[in-house]
Amino acid sequence: MFVTNDKIAEAETLYGAPVEKHITAPLREDELDFIRKTQKRGREHDVTFLVFNGKREIAVMNKHGYPAGLFRPPSGGLDPGESFTDGIKREAFEETGLDIEIERYLLRVTVDFKSSTRTLRWYTHVFVCKALTETITPHDTKEIRDARWAPLSIFDEFRERVKQYDKGGIQYRRMLHDEIVKLL
Repeated sequence: MFVTNDKIAEAETLYGAPVEKHITAPLREDELDFIRKTQKRGREHDVTFLVFNGKREIAVMNKHGYPAGLFRPPSGGLDPGESFTDGIKREAFEETGLDIEIERYLLRVTVDFKSSTRTLRWYTHVFVCKALTETITPHDTKEIRDARWAPLSIFDEFRERVKQYDKGGIQYRRMLHDEIVKLL
């Protein structure tokens, strides 16, 4: 397990205690298998981060695995031994090219991904950041198709666009966004 209680305590000391939520998200068997493949070396988490510029816009990206034009906040995983601070700054640079400053630990979600036969526990850690640079240029182009600045209404757009998709992972992101919007 990459995210230890010590790392969580350090993040809370630096950025405040987050709101905690528990979500159950249905997935198809193939989606659960995909998540299992991402669990290299025991990974069971992601960090999602909202990077704001001075204009109340957030950095958003579109991954190759998502439908073209469907943007959401960047996310990724910590590497073994990496702190939240180092991991989020690394992921922000890889996915957006931005240098950032972390301001707040906003939300910690325990999610149970449930298929018809299995349940997989996962943790999402959400942070609020501010951009120290302005130009968005993804560096990890194998994973990221596009990135840009967007108004907060991007969450509404995401919610409407994903109604047509039956993928549980995309629906989990919609549920996560709903929780984020309540806290902003």
